Amino acid sequence: MDIVIDKNSDIPIYMQIVNSIHNSIRNGQLNPGDKLPTVRDLSASTGISKGTIKHAYDELDKIGTIQMTQGRGTFVLGKKETEYTSKKTRAMQAIDHLLDELEELGFAMRDIEIYLNLKLRERESRYDNVRIALVDCNPESLAAVVNQLYQIPNVDVVQYMLDDIIHAPHRLDDTFDIILTSANHYDDLVDHISSLKDMIVKMVPTLSQQTVIQLAEIPQNAKIGIWCQSRRFASIIQRIVATFSNIADQPEYLLVEHERELTEFLADKQVILVPVEYFSFTAGDSLSQLKKFQNEGGRLVVFDYQIDRGSMMNLEDLVKKLWAAKRI
Repeated sequence: MDIVIDKNSDIPIYMQIVNSIHNSIRNGQLNPGDKLPTVRDLSASTGISKGTIKHAYDELDKIGTIQMTQGRGTFVLGKKETEYTSKKTRAMQAIDHLLDELEELGFAMRDIEIYLNLKLRERESRYDNVRIALVDCNPESLAAVVNQLYQIPNVDVVQYMLDDIIHAPHRLDDTFDIILTSANHYDDLVDHISSLKDMIVKMVPTLSQQTVIQLAEIPQNAKIGIWCQSRRFASIIQRIVATFSNIADQPEYLLVEHERELTEFLADKQVILVPVEYFSFTAGDSLSQLKKFQNEGGRLVVFDYQIDRGSMMNLEDLVKKLWAAKRI
C-alpha cells in the first residue's frame, strides 16, 4: 500500500492518508478483507505521527471503509464507487454552500482562500500536539483538571471515565503520549493497561487555596448541601470537609438527575458546595434557583479540585520534552 503525502499541500495530512487508502481500494491494490498496517508500523514506515495516522484510521472507520477490531487488527471493508462518489458529491455541495455564504458576506475569493488555508493548517497542526488521555472516576474531577491542562501549550486532551477504561481497555493505545490519572487510580489502570504502564503519569489532586479559605469561613453549625453530578464526587467532598473543624455535620447531597427536588433541597441550607463547571450540567431553571438562593443570602462555594503544583510542574516539563521530540 502506497501512502503519498505532499507536505506542501493545503490538504491535512490525515486526509491525504484517507485519500491514499481510498485510491488503493479503487485501483485494486487493496481489497475487502486485506489487513492494514498497525498505527505504529505505518508511523514507522512513513515518518508520520501516530496521532495523525490514528485520526485517519478513525475517519475511515467512521465512514465504513475499514473496520478496527481490538486484538485482530484493521481490515478493509471496501466501499462501492457509488457510495464514495455520493460522499464526494455531498462534500462538494457543503463547500459550495460555505463559499456562497462567505461571498454574501462580501469576502473576495482570495480572502476566502487565505481563511480556509489558515483553518486547514490549524486542524492539521492539532494532531502534532502532545496527546493526553485524562482518566478519573467522576465527571466533576475531569472537568476541573482538564481546565488546568489546557493552560499548558501544545496539548490535546481526551477525557475518559475510569469505569469505561476498565470495561474497554482498548480505548487507550500508544497513539497517546501521556495517560494521566490520580494516584488513587494508578494501580487500577496498570492492572488493565499493563502494556502502557510506562505512559501512565500520576497526579495528586488538591483543593485550591481559595476553596480552602471559603470552607474555613463557613459558620459553625451552618446547614450545608452539595449539588453535583455523581455520588463519587459527593463522597470526595464529604470526606474532605470532614477535616474542617467548623463543619460538624456531613453535608447532604443532591444529584443533577434529581434536580426537580432542588427547590426543596435548598430550602433549609445556608451553604451549597458545587464543582467547577457546575453550570455546564445545570439546567436553566436550576441555575435560576441557585441564583435566587444566593440573592436571598445563601452562599455558593465552588469546590475547586486541582492538580497540585508539584504534579503540574512535572507534567509541564514532560510535555515540553515530548513536544520538542515531535519537532525533530
